[in-house]
Amino acid sequence: MQKIVFLQLLALLAILSCDFADAKSLDENSDEVLHLPLEKRDGPVIDLQEAEVAVKEVVEKREPEIQEEEEEKEVVDKREDEEKDEKEKEIETEYQDEEEQEKDAEEVEEKRETEEEAQEDEVEEEKREDSEESRASESEVSEVEDLEARAVQARFTLVDYRGRAVSGQREGLLLFRGGTVCDDGFSMNSSHAICRTMGYSSATRWRHGLVYGTFQSRKRIGLDDVICSSSHWASCRSSVRHNCNHREDVLLTCTGTGFKLLNRAGHVVRGRSEGLLTYQHGTVCDDYFTTNAAHAIC
Repeated sequence: MQKIVFLQLLALLAILSCDFADAKSLDENSDEVLHLPLEKRDGPVIDLQEAEVAVKEVVEKREPEIQEEEEEKEVVDKREDEEKDEKEKEIETEYQDEEEQEKDAEEVEEKRETEEEAQEDEVEEEKREDSEESRASESEVSEVEDLEARAVQARFTLVDYRGRAVSGQREGLLLFRGGTVCDDGFSMNSSHAICRTMGYSSATRWRHGLVYGTFQSRKRIGLDDVICSSSHWASCRSSVRHNCNHREDVLLTCTGTGFKLLNRAGHVVRGRSEGLLTYQHGTVCDDYFTTNAAHAIC
């Protein structure tokens, strides 16, 4: 804006100079001009001075406006600089946020991979333990005589109509190695002895019959003539041969705590885990205890 004002002033001075030159030329070439008064001959000079004064007044009058315009321009430039800085800060903040998000995503991914590796390690450890237990079990079986070739062992279970193991003082179908037990020669001594081998203290009742339908009738008959002279299995004799039908299958109800395996917290051990052997809330001494005794109790 200031440049434009100066250009205008220069143009005005040029015009005045031209007028002065024309006036001087006329003054020199005309005789009539010589007879003019001095005031009239000095007219262009006076006009030039007045123009300079006018230009000066215009410049002085325009200075506040020019200053105000410059201040406004500075304000605008400052605002633009601030907007530019804010925009740069926003871009930097967005970039930092993206970096933090990427970092968080990487941390989550690393955590997930670590958890997956830990789970895989746990699975491999469980497989290894199962393999070791399996090898140990096979070793024990190889060291112990073949139980199938020995006399009938006390491997009884009580199941319901779905084949699930009965727990507590409930009636169940008596099975021996997966087959039913015939009632020939069966008595309360037989009931007590069998309940004791399963970890109960005694029997409350027994009966016979085809109670569980096709589930029961499809079973083989695994044991017959279970005759016991006392409530201990050592006093019993039996036979794997039979002359029975499933209407003679024994159903048995046992009672008492009997044998249990407990962990450090006193809870019953489940599955293939070691535990403290108890009988009616007391521990079992190892005098004369053998693998045969362990098989009989288990």
